[in-house]
Amino acid sequence: MASRIYTQMFEEHPFIMLAIINGILSVTGDSCAQILGGVSMSWDGYRTLRYLIFGAGIAPLAAMWNLIRQFDFEPFGDTKHHRRTSSGVQSDAVGPTVQPPPPNPAAALEGINLYLLAKRLAVDQIFMAPISFVIFFVAMGLMEGLGPAAIYYKTTNNLIPILWSNWKVWPLIQTVTFLYIPLKYRVPSGGVCGVLWTIYLSIFNAASSAKAAP
Repeated sequence: MASRIYTQMFEEHPFIMLAIINGILSVTGDSCAQILGGVSMSWDGYRTLRYLIFGAGIAPLAAMWNLIRQFDFEPFGDTKHHRRTSSGVQSDAVGPTVQPPPPNPAAALEGINLYLLAKRLAVDQIFMAPISFVIFFVAMGLMEGLGPAAIYYKTTNNLIPILWSNWKVWPLIQTVTFLYIPLKYRVPSGGVCGVLWTIYLSIFNAASSAKAAP
């Protein structure tokens, strides 16, 4: 029932649906970070609001990037005869069809193009990950009221450490995502995994903002 409702809403309003889900998951992550981090005795509602705004705002960009990856770096076969829709792939009248990943893990590995999968991961982690973290630090810095010099300091001093932490975790998660999770579920499923990541990122960002503040 819930899956059917989600599918219908995703088909009708994909960006709105993803923004709502990602915003809620970002709030959940920051809330857990504030509870577990013990930064202060009082709740920082503005900090949670910043994560709500950022999570909801970044979701459409994440969805578009997922769609680009799905068709330009499809590890399961030829996609040139398919056109993009809000929920995934729609076949043209001619040409081969894209087969969905088999539910059996062994069967999935048999049908996958490992070169394209590696290329997909490399593009995502080497190209998109640094861009997404720069967007994160700049957006959070602006919402925190930091000046250009403080935002630059915060970004340049924390980009490499956060990327290194990211590379220890996300390539494995994304491999599983590319193999077994349908396109329309990738942003919310990534958001669920990202709750734990957001806890770390929220604590990391709070500490780096304190250092960058004049």
